[in-house]
Amino acid sequence: PTPRIAMRSSILRANIDLIERTALIAGRDMAEYILYAVTHEGTTYNYLRGERCQIGRIPCGRNQYYQMRRLFYYLLSQSLEEMNSKG
Repeated sequence: PTPRIAMRSSILRANIDLIERTALIAGRDMAEYILYAVTHEGTTYNYLRGERCQIGRIPCGRNQYYQMRRLFYYLLSQSLEEMNSKG
């Protein structure tokens, strides 16, 4: 079981790194907010803009945020397709 755990851990770390890099590419200043939103189900722009947001109020408008989030998902999809085509 130890080799399987190590392999699984390595795969998970690579996936986390890919997601973090992709968020930075999509919007360096907004990466923290993109990561928060995609890892906390149901997070909306209104929550990120509100006083109760755990990481502070998002410093951009709704359209800019959703545009960056769409770009993040697009880039992530492209990266995953590329990884899958390589084997």
